[in-house]
Amino acid sequence: MKKYAFLLCLLLVPSLLFSEDMKSLLKKFEFYTSEVSIKQLPDSEKKCILKLLETGPYIDKIFLKQNFSKNMEVLSEIKNAKNRDLLTLFNIHYGPFDRTEEHKAFFGSYVRPSGGGFYPDDISKEEFETFIKMHPEKKEELISTFTVVKRDSKNWLYAVPFYKEYEQEVRAISKIMTEASELTTNESLKKYLRLRAGALLNDKYFDSDIAWLELSNHLVDAVVAPYETYDDMLYGYKAGYEGVIMMTDIKATADIKTFDSYAAELENALPVPDVYKKKNVGTHSPIGVYYVLQYSGQANAGIKSIAASLPNDEKVREQKGAKTIMFRNVIDAKFEKILKPIGNLLVDETQTKFINRDSFFQHALLHELAHPLGANYVVRNNTATSETVRNALKDRYSTIEEAKADILGLYNLQFFIGKKLIKPEEEMNAYVTHLASIFRTIRFGATEDHAKGCVIQLYYLMEKGGISYNEKTKKYSVNMEKFREAVKSLSTLLLTIEATGDYNEASKLIEKMASLRETEKENLKRLEKLPIDIVFNVKVVK
Repeated sequence: MKKYAFLLCLLLVPSLLFSEDMKSLLKKFEFYTSEVSIKQLPDSEKKCILKLLETGPYIDKIFLKQNFSKNMEVLSEIKNAKNRDLLTLFNIHYGPFDRTEEHKAFFGSYVRPSGGGFYPDDISKEEFETFIKMHPEKKEELISTFTVVKRDSKNWLYAVPFYKEYEQEVRAISKIMTEASELTTNESLKKYLRLRAGALLNDKYFDSDIAWLELSNHLVDAVVAPYETYDDMLYGYKAGYEGVIMMTDIKATADIKTFDSYAAELENALPVPDVYKKKNVGTHSPIGVYYVLQYSGQANAGIKSIAASLPNDEKVREQKGAKTIMFRNVIDAKFEKILKPIGNLLVDETQTKFINRDSFFQHALLHELAHPLGANYVVRNNTATSETVRNALKDRYSTIEEAKADILGLYNLQFFIGKKLIKPEEEMNAYVTHLASIFRTIRFGATEDHAKGCVIQLYYLMEKGGISYNEKTKKYSVNMEKFREAVKSLSTLLLTIEATGDYNEASKLIEKMASLRETEKENLKRLEKLPIDIVFNVKVVK
């Protein structure tokens, strides 16, 4: 009997170790529940927001397919394994790959294709670019934000529109949004939801994007569309479906409303030659503060956003503008659970007093206001072309753009101090809080675009003397004057790379400064007991 018991133990060891591995991976995330009451909403808006919550499972299903072509069969395997921790991890990352560990597989021997589920798994850049050279008439549909690339029986590439590839789920989402539009009594929201329901059926989002920017006096809001291109790591062309269902924080929105009228002035104040500035600036740039009731799809995968600036369509931004949305309950959770503890461990004790929640919120706002700034189209020979910056920089775009938004947000502090919307004494708060936030973001993973953008900022600011490191105390500090100067020069560099669409310069910067050095790797180990991010759950109080 002892012999059999011993053999049984040996058989159990792998599963026990496997379970422990899962638990260590789960410890990277703080399971956080936010309680949001919708009792104060009128019955019409309460019914509308509850209806919109029904979109989540359908968006999730589409995004699973977009992230990895084999995700549905992987999910089936995981469910058969009946391992709750493994299923939780899969749900966090929307696949068997850890987004905080360079997409390393935590289940099976899978390897994530650079193009996710947007292209054939084994496609190479050489094949894709060669095919386009041979068939230039196919280029527009193949690089479209809203198509999936496939091969036919002759190994020729062809594109399938999203609305056809994900037809069953898209039709269900469209139906829900149509029904939600019939429940609200807010006419601007009714119009937007109706137009977005139609846009989902043909991938033509311009009119519904405009309607979204024109929402007014709305208590309910919803981002439901393919927007961000982070999961296309082959080229950065393809957008992932996402959903964010929100309730407006009326008071907080009113408190920051004055920030929304300076788009043109901010563009004119950019530290680059005028030829690199947009001539046409959409001046309608609403700002809203919201309580998130549900994330789904791209918005829920791995690291959760604390804010966004949408839409990304260059034509919409130039004609109308962009909307900044701030996620109040998410910002609060990340400050308390992650950013503040990081500051206490890595920032010089004489400067931790400058780290505060308001500065964290403020920088998230300035970051999003900075996204629409700068050239949308590549400038060559002092003339804007029809090539978008996004397409010119390809897989480098998201890293450069996130670094630009961060650093330009800090540069714009001086502008808003001049407008008396930010007090001069808040400048140091902003810099030190951002220093702590840089380390918060770096922990997202070596392949994550926000993280790579923050590594670039850290080493550039250190190189210019804006950030110092004390080897004895193992802590970092800010030199305000040098920090301010470095913020300006880095803003100029990033804006110029984008305006010129210089893929090579973007690559050089990323290769030189986007990889962690040994000192920072060692210091990040001191943060291992802290969560990297949150698993965000909402208890909706009706």
